Amino acid sequence: METSSIRKKRDPRWTRFEEFLRSRGLRHSASRGLVVEIFFSNEGSISAEELWLAVKNQVPGIAVSTVYRTLRLLVDSGLARTCEGQGTVHYEPRSKASRDRIICMDCGKVMDLDLPEADLLQERIAMRLGYTVEQRELFMYGRCPACLRRRALAMKNAGRY
Repeated sequence: METSSIRKKRDPRWTRFEEFLRSRGLRHSASRGLVVEIFFSNEGSISAEELWLAVKNQVPGIAVSTVYRTLRLLVDSGLARTCEGQGTVHYEPRSKASRDRIICMDCGKVMDLDLPEADLLQERIAMRLGYTVEQRELFMYGRCPACLRRRALAMKNAGRY
């Protein structure tokens, strides 16, 4: 397996993860390294299953348990955090100062949002209260367009529409 770019660049997150593994008496493995590499190269949040499928494309025999254990280590090390959406757990790097997303209450789909308006509101609130904001988390729950269509179709077929 090739040396991954996160390790080639000596990304501080990789160095921190290696130090965390050593502090726990755990060894580094190529499979664990690939999981970490793909996790940090992903944009936004990702479920363990999605990550496993991405890793499996490069290493077909990798066990899903390796992905779950590595994600747990990333969370324990402070390099990742979890986000739950109607029974679906997603993971994302902790490097982001804000975490804004909308979550479908039916299918659990999680969509990351870029909300400049929320950034401005955060600044105004912080100034008014005299705070410095280190992190923001905004979760909105609703139904995605696909689930709304399915509900409308189900109601129409049931004669309620």
